[in-house]
Amino acid sequence: MAANALLLQNDLAAAWSSLRKLKNARIDIILDNAGFELFADLIFTLYLLTVGIAGTVVLHPKAIPW
Repeated sequence: MAANALLLQNDLAAAWSSLRKLKNARIDIILDNAGFELFADLIFTLYLLTVGIAGTVVLHPKAIPW
């Protein structure tokens, strides 16, 4: 993928490997923006709950999302 050439470090495989080992964990997500980014965060939250990685997801919104 062309975007990978622009990354300084790609730890996606290690992060995903660690995340997949969790069962019913509490996961906190800091919501950075509104719009499509928020939509993606909500879909990811639903996925974590559906597959049992997370038992609880706490969303932390910014006071003024852009």
